[in-house]
Amino acid sequence: MRCHRGVQLEILVGEIKPDGIAEDASGRTCVGHAAAGDQISCYAKSRERTLEVFLTTVELAAIAATLLPFSRSSVWWIRFFDFPRAQIAVIGAVALAADLTFSTQAGPTAQLIRAALALCILYQAYEIRPYTIFSGKEVQPAKNPRPESTLSLLLANVKMDNRNSARLREIVAQADPDIILVVEADDWWASKLACFTESHAFNVRRPQENYYGMLLYSRLELVRSEVRFLIQDDVPSIRAAIRLAEGTKVEIHCLHPGRRCLRKPRSPPSATPS
Repeated sequence: MRCHRGVQLEILVGEIKPDGIAEDASGRTCVGHAAAGDQISCYAKSRERTLEVFLTTVELAAIAATLLPFSRSSVWWIRFFDFPRAQIAVIGAVALAADLTFSTQAGPTAQLIRAALALCILYQAYEIRPYTIFSGKEVQPAKNPRPESTLSLLLANVKMDNRNSARLREIVAQADPDIILVVEADDWWASKLACFTESHAFNVRRPQENYYGMLLYSRLELVRSEVRFLIQDDVPSIRAAIRLAEGTKVEIHCLHPGRRCLRKPRSPPSATPS
């Protein structure tokens, strides 16, 4: 190797000692002018470079995760990034803060990445705001609600492969809602929840084997109801009009966000209103 002062050292693998004496793997020594500080400096620069590459990678990932949902693609892994907005914002903010604190990159590319990430964080915060305490309530609670003009709704995503129907029946018994909506229900769930029809005589059932089945049970009269396929051919939604005890009609729309399913229904069952 050649030291920075031009002294030739006959070393292949060795260690630079603090006193300037180099010792190779065989124990031979030779005197050079390379200082231990030079090695420490190189090591520090290597660590700094690794940190910069890591932070840049995280920043670019946060930017990509923010931009991908702008695509109109229905591919599931793209639509996935519509949901973890808080996580993306936090990861981006931490990466940006660490970059500004520890990184020494000052070129136009680095500045452009930082600016883009800052805009992405602001956008994610804007999207999250309606669901935080910083946003006012869209629907104010009623001060003196009348029982005949109110309704209660229980929504349960059972996750189709789950088989703990007893727990759901227990929750329904405790809450005693006027309307029960079960999503991701297949034929097994429809059979296990058939007992709901005893207390909720009005119902629309569309069990499916692709995680998009829906079961609607109502204690209040369903004036009209229909199953529609607005998102995809195998993703149902339910529209129904409910008559309250005082006679007012309320329209409800039941849906489960869809994506292209890997599994298709084995046999498309028909909706069963009653």
